[in-house]
Amino acid sequence: MTPVQVADRRFLASCAIIFVASVAVTVCACESMSGGMPMQGGWMMSMTWMRMPDQSWLAATTLFMGMWIAMMTAMMSPVLLVALLRFRRLHAESTTPGLNALTAAVASGYLLVWSILGIVLYPIGIVAACILMVTPTLARVAPTASAVILLMAGCVQLTGWKARVLCRCRSEGMSRSAKVDRVVEGWRVGIRMGIDCVVCCSGLMAALIVTGVMNLVGMALVATAITAERLLRNPRSIDRAIGVGIILFAFLQLDAVSQ
Repeated sequence: MTPVQVADRRFLASCAIIFVASVAVTVCACESMSGGMPMQGGWMMSMTWMRMPDQSWLAATTLFMGMWIAMMTAMMSPVLLVALLRFRRLHAESTTPGLNALTAAVASGYLLVWSILGIVLYPIGIVAACILMVTPTLARVAPTASAVILLMAGCVQLTGWKARVLCRCRSEGMSRSAKVDRVVEGWRVGIRMGIDCVVCCSGLMAALIVTGVMNLVGMALVATAITAERLLRNPRSIDRAIGVGIILFAFLQLDAVSQ
């Protein structure tokens, strides 16, 4: 076994440990945040957007970000792992020292982008929850609004824009970057990759958020969809199938609301 193969095995073992730990944290977080507040319109407000009576806003934000980072790590691990392996193989034969440090820099840059998304989404969710809790009229139409967002997310999957951004993520990714020899350059590569990934996954993440950001079934479905469209053949057919599935689910939601 070559030194490169040994290093890759150690890398894969480390990734497996991180993945299992992130899944365990996510499952525990979902169980702790299960339930919610009954709202006008017959739906439940997720505990994700609520602060406990004896909890400070700093503690609530820290708890949310911990859950969010664990969730993103678990959901994006398959896609990120493939990208990092490509990066390592691109640099394996170079004389650049510190391949593990470069790999960690890329991964941290990627996860930083997803973390920033969580920082942006949390106050938006808090404000939306507060408005819905004091405005019964808006609370009653929230299920319809969620179904409309689902419908839009499904339609996004069918657009040429989605095909283009997905193609960029699939064909470029790590392989587009020239070899880097400094940690800061690897960090920038990870940030670029993270931005592309967030843009590409925007429709699917919107669908996850409106159906329950801490919904384990929703997470599993979205993670599977992201992995399939990035790694399997015929991505356009996969995108369309995912989009049609989301649209059908949206119509089921609208039908349930109308009854």
